[in-house]
Amino acid sequence: MQIEVPSDKYESAIQAMQERIRRGEVPGVSDPNEAQQIVRKGHFTYEQAKNIAKAGTVESLTYDAANGMIIASSAFGVTAVLTFATSVWNGDTPEIALKNAAYSGLKVGGISFVTAIFAGQLSKAGLNSLLVGSSEAVVRVMGPKTSALLVNAFRQGKNIYGAAAMKSASKLLRGNIITGSASVVILSAGDVVNIFRGRISGKQLFKNVTNTASSVAGGTAGWVGGAAAGAAIG
Repeated sequence: MQIEVPSDKYESAIQAMQERIRRGEVPGVSDPNEAQQIVRKGHFTYEQAKNIAKAGTVESLTYDAANGMIIASSAFGVTAVLTFATSVWNGDTPEIALKNAAYSGLKVGGISFVTAIFAGQLSKAGLNSLLVGSSEAVVRVMGPKTSALLVNAFRQGKNIYGAAAMKSASKLLRGNIITGSASVVILSAGDVVNIFRGRISGKQLFKNVTNTASSVAGGTAGWVGGAAAGAAIG
C-alpha cells in the first residue's frame, strides 16, 4: 500500500523513506530508490488538507460542495425518473411529464446538495465528536451481531465483525444523526421564514417541525432497517 503525503511534503517524505530503507526498517525493501514507489504525492498541500478538515474554510466548503454534487445528482436522477413515470401513468403528455420531472428533480437535488454541505460543516464543527459517547452507548445495546448485520449491509468487500463492526456502526449512526439533523433544519427553513412573516403561529411551527423530524427519522430508520433486513436475507 502506498503512503500518500501532502504535495509540499513529498520531497522530504521521499528522503525520510529512503533513510528508513537504508536502516532496514522497511521489510522486503532494500533499494532506497524504491521509496518513490512507496510514497505517493497527494493533490493538496498540508495547509489545504488541514483546512478541509475545519468548518467554515474555503477548502472545506469546496470539498463538501463537491461531495454534495455527487449526492444531489443521484437524488435528482431517481426523483426525475419516478416523477416522469408517474406523470405519464397519470395521463400527462411527455412534455408535461418532462417538466414535472425536471422540477421535482431540481427541488430534491437542491435540497440534497444544501443538506450535504450543511451536514459536512456540522460534523467538522464538532458535532461528530459530541455524539461519540451516545452513539457508542446505543451500539453497545445493539450488540456485535446486530452491528455487524447493519454495517455489512452498506460495506463493499469483506465483511467485518466484533469490535470493528461496532465501531463502524457507531460511525454510521453518528453520520445519520448529523445528516438527519441537517435535513430537518433545511426542510424547516420555509416554516421559520413564515413565522417571522406572520403567516403561521408558533404552535403551527412546532407542529410542522415535529412532522418534518418524524418523517426524516422514519425515512432513515426505514432505509437502515431495510438494508439490514436485505443483507440478512441475502
